[in-house]
Amino acid sequence: MSDKNKENKNEEKSEEIKNDKVIHYKSFQEKLPKLKKQRNKKLLKQLSLIFGVFVFSIFVMLYFVSPFSKLEKVEVLGAINLPKSEIIKASKLAKNRGILRQFLRKRIYEKNIKKFSPRVSSAKIKFSKINCFVIELEEYREIAYEVDKKSKKYRPILSTGKLMNELKKKPKRDIPKLKNFNSSEKKVTSVIKECSKLEDSLRLLITGITLTPIPSNPTLVVLSMKDGNEIKISSEDISSRLNFYPKIVKEMKEKGIVNMEVGAYSYPFSKKKDEEKRGKNSDISDKELDRAMEENGIT
Repeated sequence: MSDKNKENKNEEKSEEIKNDKVIHYKSFQEKLPKLKKQRNKKLLKQLSLIFGVFVFSIFVMLYFVSPFSKLEKVEVLGAINLPKSEIIKASKLAKNRGILRQFLRKRIYEKNIKKFSPRVSSAKIKFSKINCFVIELEEYREIAYEVDKKSKKYRPILSTGKLMNELKKKPKRDIPKLKNFNSSEKKVTSVIKECSKLEDSLRLLITGITLTPIPSNPTLVVLSMKDGNEIKISSEDISSRLNFYPKIVKEMKEKGIVNMEVGAYSYPFSKKKDEEKRGKNSDISDKELDRAMEENGIT
């Protein structure tokens, strides 16, 4: 009896093992398609990456051997007084050479342009096409001219106060002309800074500035105005005292000279020789002028 029981038990165990194998085999068969899909996806990704790198490498190689990788043309925008060809030359950009390498070093080329002339306010290099550059230039404005005694030509003065060495035969209209400054950049800069503080409506009335120093006042200047009047004033007082000019003009009966050197008074050109008698013709006294300046916050 015991032998038979043992045989039955062994048979049952063998059956269980067979059933487990069958179940495991079936589950493996069910998982196999999923495993294949995952494996194929990974393989596809790897192949795509390799193919992408390969194609990209080919494009890069083709680009660098093509004309598109070389600088073909350089344009200049914003140049007013500076020749475009000279700007391109000063930049040291090289045509028919690698455009990407030059673009990555554009700060160097921009500095070259700024060093080229004191007229250059800013210079920026940008792509205009796939293989072309454009230089966007900004120049400092010409805000005055100094009259050269020998040649009678005009030397430009920039908004920075810089006195240029070049000479022009025909200056721009509505820009004041400076006389007797003897190319002194320090004196010119001082006057330009004072004039730049004025309101545009007042500054644009000035057509000329003549330095007329005297022992008691080495900075005395004469301003020629559009309305035909002249103003005597110390150069360092232009921004603080010239604001009262419109008030004085209203009280003038004829064209003449407004003296703002000490106080503020006017007299017609016909009485120029009698300037020493200005006390009798005074329009605004020293005290009145000082009080008006204090009221307007001018010191």
